[in-house]
Amino acid sequence: MAADLLSELSGALVILPDILGDAAIPLKYQSLDQISEEEQQALLGKFMGKINEFRDFPGQILEGMKKWKTEWPSVDKWGMFGLCFGGKVVALMSRKDTPYLASGQAHPSFIANEDPELITIPHICLASKDEDPEKIAIYKIVLGERGHVDTYPENIHGWMGIKADLEDPEKKRSFNKGYQEVSDFFRRYL
Repeated sequence: MAADLLSELSGALVILPDILGDAAIPLKYQSLDQISEEEQQALLGKFMGKINEFRDFPGQILEGMKKWKTEWPSVDKWGMFGLCFGGKVVALMSRKDTPYLASGQAHPSFIANEDPELITIPHICLASKDEDPEKIAIYKIVLGERGHVDTYPENIHGWMGIKADLEDPEKKRSFNKGYQEVSDFFRRYL
């Protein structure tokens, strides 16, 4: 749903690469409370094991990009956006010699102080109340004019992704506002 919304708002092609493969938690589980504790541990263990390999994901995505450029040859400007650990992948891919023109992240995980210093392209960072405010402040200072940093102090980590609560009107408003900010940012730079 979020990818469709971002595509609609920005008028852009949005691709969701499958970097988790069989480590993804199946969509049939709207809540892990639906399954036994043992099954939860097995699924989460596999998932966490995979996301801890986040340093391998940029290479996989660049390989995918070769295919996407062939599949959609009219697309000549590329951006990227990641949620949670995907935000870390985006930060790693936003460095020198990146093929992307703009990037962004929401409720990022694995934040390192050097991440914003190494980002060389326009970048948006949307944080929740759960991210370290000092690390988010570094983003704001370092990115300066080529960036946009905003914190949603009422929202939890995951509010634009897996933990989005679209039944709650206020949380849905924040979800939509976040994707509008991302769309506006990408429309400006792509």
